[in-house]
Amino acid sequence: MAAQKFIDRYYRALNNSTERATLASFYIQPTSLSPLPADISLNGNIVQSPLDLQNIFLDTIPAAHYEVQSFDCHVLNTNYNIGANDTDFAPDATGRKMCIALIVSGYIKYGEAQDTKMRGFTENFILVPNFQAGIGSPHDMKKWLIQSQNFRIVL
Repeated sequence: MAAQKFIDRYYRALNNSTERATLASFYIQPTSLSPLPADISLNGNIVQSPLDLQNIFLDTIPAAHYEVQSFDCHVLNTNYNIGANDTDFAPDATGRKMCIALIVSGYIKYGEAQDTKMRGFTENFILVPNFQAGIGSPHDMKKWLIQSQNFRIVL
């Protein structure tokens, strides 16, 4: 369920030119409790920050349509604590502290021309809990954030 919700929101944002301005919010942000930045790779090219990725989509990709064909996910860690407050270190039976590996594949079309070729893609994510999205947080707050992403176009 977490993977499906993430996929629905993330690829909707990529497909919508207005929502692309929110892409950086899908990623972890370094804090004193979790100082590591998000790890992002697009076709073997390292992207320095989520804001840089967002700007790539806003400035250099005029239009894109991602069509997810399949996905698979696995729990990597049931008690992920990096970035958690000291009071949140205990295991959580609800599953909100899982770290998830997600593999997505499908087709992508760049541009809006009718004759633009659809190309295959595969994308790997490591999703971690957003500890700011606890009980009582706004309904639209993302419960899972991208810690690592590796996108590849299939040739």
